[in-house]
Amino acid sequence: MRIGPERGLERGGSESDRALILDDRVFHSLNALGWSSWEAAGTRHWPTRYATYVSTMHGWAGALGVTADWLEWLLFDLNGQVDADES
Repeated sequence: MRIGPERGLERGGSESDRALILDDRVFHSLNALGWSSWEAAGTRHWPTRYATYVSTMHGWAGALGVTADWLEWLLFDLNGQVDADES
């Protein structure tokens, strides 16, 4: 599923999505799960990629019934060590 800045708003994001801290550990987890910020955003433009990340995280968190910062903490804690069940 591709979620870009415009799609993020449709998926429960808003202009008031709280900023998140995107670091290497979170990137490792997202990449291990097959998510790429530049592919999701459709550009390598960093501000657009970050906005896509924030709106995506808020959308996923809402769907899971958790906060975006908790989900980000989980990805940080995993540091790319995810066990993707392919069954």
